Amino acid sequence: MKLLIFFGGVLVGSLLGMTALCLVQINRDSEEELRRVEEKHNAKE
Repeated sequence: MKLLIFFGGVLVGSLLGMTALCLVQINRDSEEELRRVEEKHNAKE
């Protein structure tokens, strides 16, 4: 029973960790895209 709880915790923890890492990566990509658009806008002026 303890082994089942351990593996359940590892599974849930790894899923939460992967979700957090994906959200951080998505945020980083969005910031880079905003920076590129802003640079293009400033170059036109």
